Amino acid sequence: MTHLPTIAVGFPARLFALGVLGIVAGAAPAQTWDLLPPPATMVALPTRANYFLNCNGGPVPPCCQEVTACGPIVGPVGAFTDLLGWDNWWESTALCKDDLGDCGFMKARGEAVVRVRGVGSSNVLIRWDALAYTKERCDNAPGLYIGDGRAAIIATIALTVDGVPPGTPVTVYFRWKQAATNSYSPEAGAEDSPTSIVGGALTITSGGVPSPKFDTDFDLVDVKGGKFGPDVYGSFTTTTGSTVTIDTDVALRSTIRDAANPVPGNWPHRQCLSEFDRETVAWSGEIELSLNSAVPPPQGGWTGGDPGEPEPQPDMLFSVDLGGDAELADPTPEGDEVFDPGDAYAWMGPPIPPPGIDGVIDDEALAGGFDPTPDPGVPFFNEACMNTPLPVPAYFDLDDIDVLDAPLTAFIPIGAPLAAPIPRFGSNFIHRLEYSAISFEDDGPERFTTSFFVGGPYCSVPVGSPSGGAFAPIARTYGKSATEDEIELMTWTPGDSLPYALGMTSPGLDESSIHPNLAPDPDFDDSTDDDVDAIDILESGSDTLSAYTYFTADHEAAGPFVTPVICGPADPPGGCFVAGGTVYQRGPDGTVTPVIYPSVHLGLPDTTDIRALEFVWLTEGGALESLAMIFSVAPDDPGTASVDESAGLDPALLYYSFLTGAYTDLIAFPFDSPVDAFSNYRRALLSDPVLPPPPTPCPGDGNGDGVVNFADVTAALANWGNVYPGPNGPGDADHNGVVNFADVTTVLANWLLSC
Repeated sequence: MTHLPTIAVGFPARLFALGVLGIVAGAAPAQTWDLLPPPATMVALPTRANYFLNCNGGPVPPCCQEVTACGPIVGPVGAFTDLLGWDNWWESTALCKDDLGDCGFMKARGEAVVRVRGVGSSNVLIRWDALAYTKERCDNAPGLYIGDGRAAIIATIALTVDGVPPGTPVTVYFRWKQAATNSYSPEAGAEDSPTSIVGGALTITSGGVPSPKFDTDFDLVDVKGGKFGPDVYGSFTTTTGSTVTIDTDVALRSTIRDAANPVPGNWPHRQCLSEFDRETVAWSGEIELSLNSAVPPPQGGWTGGDPGEPEPQPDMLFSVDLGGDAELADPTPEGDEVFDPGDAYAWMGPPIPPPGIDGVIDDEALAGGFDPTPDPGVPFFNEACMNTPLPVPAYFDLDDIDVLDAPLTAFIPIGAPLAAPIPRFGSNFIHRLEYSAISFEDDGPERFTTSFFVGGPYCSVPVGSPSGGAFAPIARTYGKSATEDEIELMTWTPGDSLPYALGMTSPGLDESSIHPNLAPDPDFDDSTDDDVDAIDILESGSDTLSAYTYFTADHEAAGPFVTPVICGPADPPGGCFVAGGTVYQRGPDGTVTPVIYPSVHLGLPDTTDIRALEFVWLTEGGALESLAMIFSVAPDDPGTASVDESAGLDPALLYYSFLTGAYTDLIAFPFDSPVDAFSNYRRALLSDPVLPPPPTPCPGDGNGDGVVNFADVTAALANWGNVYPGPNGPGDADHNGVVNFADVTTVLANWLLSC
């Protein structure tokens, strides 16, 4: 079996949250929970963000003389109801951020949230999350800075049992889970302090008697690491009409300061990065209280295990769009092109040497044997923007994927819409719509090659056009290190019904935080721009070959299947091509089957190009939770005659369908750009993982080929006197940034060394 590699990542950029438990719908029990109003229930969430940065540049251009300050900002607090199935929701956020352009940037953040679900039922779930985060980057010269992010939770949730006469004895069953994580990582010594999580005790009081079961140490003060508690099960007694209170409190602080002796960053940016500092502390937990029976293990939540066993960090798969800097069809090749646009790769996988490798999910297996060029080692010679014919018959570009543990063909009829939505079933790969990640287009709707059918030439690729192209009123290039928006996190705001009002997205990952080969970030020009084209978040170590992969194809490059499949309504008479609007299922045995047709299951033309794809549990108007497909559409392509790939929908919106032959807006207001990919998980994730340092170069290796020999002497002589802003320039055999006689002696001292 093929498993995804376990990927070491940082902690969430927004909120690190824990498992989700479905509340079983059915007949109302005799005993139900009621939430008491203030002052019995009181939630205080103080947050704070503050920093000062003086980033002074040196002789390496650009020379920066920037001073900036932010804060102190005290987080506003909102108390909401009926948010995505939560009965009550309290949230507070404080955020300071400043982009200094070529000089660097600074951020500080504090955030806290408490939620309650299940009021009026026999099962109530309470969840709490907090995060403190600071980050600084200074290019060209060390800066003077201090940053501070703080968050705290002081909460009393007061409940009472209703439904039977007051004083009736009641047994309350519980399940509790808790975690504290501190990614404290000072540049040098102990200059960054305090970076801490303090407190966090949980107390349940019933009848005036507190329970000691939850008084556990989760403190982390200036210590990098984590403390995780497995699921704890138990019970206590109360009486109807009595007050049961759940009290919790915690304080988080993240502080960074400039080091007395700064450590060069050695990060893969175009210019020398003199300084990089980041700290994140996060706190999460939940408790479920049941009146009817013992609480079952959470479905799709934390796994049980030995005390101290953490839930593994999730994996993520991603693909890249045609014409990006590291994609095989880059029209401005620099020798770093390694990604096949039809494959899905592991987030933060190991560096990939040219000419590239197949992804964790390979289009040769994905599309039933399809894998013509582009393929590692056989790039299609920069066909993007080279006035070539329409590439549909030859090439394949993956739009989006979703890996599940269930065959949807067992539920969905091929030739007819569902008569009713599919009720929720057991799955560890499908989750409620609560924690989502999103990626946007980095180029316009125009074709990446010439179309001889309608006008032209058309050419729109990430390295050649700002995000949005002619489609977007404001052009953007996603993935810069300061904006961290190649993949963003979703922030949902309250709504009583669908479509949901949608607030802002939160920073997630820049390009180089997704994979080392996507570095450098496009901080200075579009020539280094890459576009993430598909994302899927799944459990760590998931067996992708034994699962079911669902995928869509880009209409611009939707090559033919090699092995026979069922042709769809949009397939031409000449053969079965991968229709851009059809959702395909690839089973563990390699069989590929079209499972969702736009005209049948969504009420859209089959010529629609479905971009984003994700299956979630969703409820509408109080109905049972059911399987819904979240999707977006491509902008209309001017290179296709009499076909509107958007089907008249807004490419900057998200839509949903229960596959009953219709679709509905998921959100009320569009984003700034078309949506490329969307994924959903049971908790928040995707912080800014610290990249591994580049490999230590071989002493004496002046030409970068890994072997010390006469060619290195030649490289030193050919580049005599050169001065580089960073190490590893041509001829620099001792890697000190200057090519001189010391490089020749270093070559001789390490003769024939191989690294």
